[in-house]
Amino acid sequence: MQTDPDYRENQLRSQRAWLERHPEYWRHYRDINPEYVERNRARQRLRGEPEQEADLAKMDASALLGLLPGLYQISLVPGAIADLDGRVIVEITPVCAACLCKKDACKDRT
Repeated sequence: MQTDPDYRENQLRSQRAWLERHPEYWRHYRDINPEYVERNRARQRLRGEPEQEADLAKMDASALLGLLPGLYQISLVPGAIADLDGRVIVEITPVCAACLCKKDACKDRT
């Protein structure tokens, strides 16, 4: 989707068309999943709190985190949930940060 604007546009049109055919989907989902509603309300209350915002980062913020080129493992943080855009909290762990070759010998270390 990042490199093909036609594909991205087609996906957007398809999602909008589906939503137009199912306008009550989210209302129905919230009705049958009250825990989702409560969790979302709790997360909304946290938004804007200074300590919460310190943990948030944009997708392109890796340079700000001091990450060096190398091989890293990305893992979902247990208990983290996706936001409405599908973003989740992950942990980035160096596997072979000093190695720039990314050859199979380095990948086998994981």
